[in-house]
Amino acid sequence: MNETLSQIAYVSRRSPGVSDDEVVDDIALPSYRKNRDLGVTGCLWFDQNHFVQVIEGPVAAIEALYETIRVDRRHRDLHKVLGSNITCRNFGRFSLKVVKDESMDPVRRLIDLVYGDRSTASGASDLVNEILLATGQALQHLAQAGT
Repeated sequence: MNETLSQIAYVSRRSPGVSDDEVVDDIALPSYRKNRDLGVTGCLWFDQNHFVQVIEGPVAAIEALYETIRVDRRHRDLHKVLGSNITCRNFGRFSLKVVKDESMDPVRRLIDLVYGDRSTASGASDLVNEILLATGQALQHLAQAGT
């Protein structure tokens, strides 16, 4: 029997004083092993002021991980923009893919949507889908370049 998978996407503001080194050394690196052990995959985008993350995996693991993120001091003003069950993973090869790219248009538009005019928040799931598609295409391109 196949286990039900869940996917959550959120946007948060990066707490003041959280350096890029802290994001990599204290968030990303420990998450690789922990996520692999939990069967969690996903991608974390960040810039100087924000995080955008998609996590996917077993329902209980995703719920527990999201709760941990929700109370993490490095995040503030956290908004879940997508939460649903899924049939296949978008990041099956990555326990955590980390992207520091301030120019990725759909990520920037999602941040602007969440922290700007909240009356248009219904477009968040469309933007998450754009982000997943753009990231998938970029990862495919990198994989092809490596062969």
